[in-house]
Amino acid sequence: MEEDKPGNKGAGSGTSFEVLEKYREEHPFSSKDNSAETKEKERNPEIKLNELGLTDAEEELFRQYDPDLEYGVTFVVQEHICDVYNETANQGELLIVLGYIKRNLQYIVESRRLPIDPEDRLDEDSILTSILMPEKKYDRYEPLTIDGLGVDEYKNPEKLNDFFFDLAKNMNAKNTKALADKFSCINDGFTQIMAQFIPRIEKDIDKIVDENASILDSSDEEEMPWLTSKVVDIDSIWLDDDGDMGTKQDSEGDKEIKTNRISDEDVIEYLKFINSLPDIIELRNNGTRIASKLYELAREKKLTEFHADKDFMADFTKIMEHDKDKHIYYFHGTQCLEDAYSIVEQGLGVMRKNIASTAYPEFSMDDVILYARGFVGEIGRDAIVLIDVPIDENGKPKDIIEKMPPDYRTNFNSSGLQGGGEANYLIKPEHIVGFVDKLNKRIIFNDMYGGNGE
Repeated sequence: MEEDKPGNKGAGSGTSFEVLEKYREEHPFSSKDNSAETKEKERNPEIKLNELGLTDAEEELFRQYDPDLEYGVTFVVQEHICDVYNETANQGELLIVLGYIKRNLQYIVESRRLPIDPEDRLDEDSILTSILMPEKKYDRYEPLTIDGLGVDEYKNPEKLNDFFFDLAKNMNAKNTKALADKFSCINDGFTQIMAQFIPRIEKDIDKIVDENASILDSSDEEEMPWLTSKVVDIDSIWLDDDGDMGTKQDSEGDKEIKTNRISDEDVIEYLKFINSLPDIIELRNNGTRIASKLYELAREKKLTEFHADKDFMADFTKIMEHDKDKHIYYFHGTQCLEDAYSIVEQGLGVMRKNIASTAYPEFSMDDVILYARGFVGEIGRDAIVLIDVPIDENGKPKDIIEKMPPDYRTNFNSSGLQGGGEANYLIKPEHIVGFVDKLNKRIIFNDMYGGNGE
């Protein structure tokens, strides 16, 4: 694609610094050095805009989500900018969007001659201090402060890794997981920092884009389909004594053109934040990687602790044994030990006539040891119930779920896989093999179980 040249008509040259320089010459309001040498230093030679005023990467991304730019590029920007909260988001696309926002903000800084270097950033150390040593607790855990963990340790991935693994070296599985839980709420701190800016930028992106367009000749409007409001001719804009845009009557005097733009303070805040954001994301992700490693270490320690208990493992092996050609074992996590005992004695209440709505098939022994889910990992944390589904002579699972008898009392929690509701069906105790008491490392066999030797 041919590069834009001075004098070329269209958004490509219009949103680059040529128009801004022309505007500055016609509307002088600053003593800033306007020499050719200074202007040349202010240019970014790496940015090459196409006829839409976008980089090729931006146009490709925006058209991927909106082929005809029917909803405007700001629609795609708004859809993507919230991805900063999501660690699994497409980082490549996110960086393109952030680059687009940054360039628009830099143009505004340039046109308004704001007192900020285009590459100024937030104070990274202050951000980390507010997260690592907060004045108030985050939502899940209190306090986040971990003795010995400071800004210098956090900013160095190797130091951060060594710090936590030295700390966890002599911990048992339970305490290692508690440390991982505590540190994982570091994300809450980064989210709170991001939430100070992201919703505001998302709301103001139309104004940011339109302000850049407002200095273009209105005849370019048809070539700029992504704009969300009418282009304002630069001759219709007046500047007050402070260099701020105001309003002006048109030549007929019967219409007032009003500017609609964000404050200088917001421009400066947004640009500093956008400049800092890639590093903020990387700092957050470094913490997330450490938390993931700690959780993995906690799982490894938990398996080692369980497998080291020979008596427990002997009974565990016994209850898990079954002929998989004749039986399918399903595994149901309870919210507490009391629920597991109740299921053994009274059966399991279920909402639907489908065992897969309340249990998973054929766990391994390690699966049973590690399984835990729910809001705080309470489901299956302490106990896992084993349910036997026999296979008939045709190789099909037998139906062991019966209609719930009137006034029958059994264990049922309207949560987990089934969601909310009532127990309409029953799995009788004779199909319950027993349960694994993970809290006390015990195996509870069910005397009412019909046996799997049939």
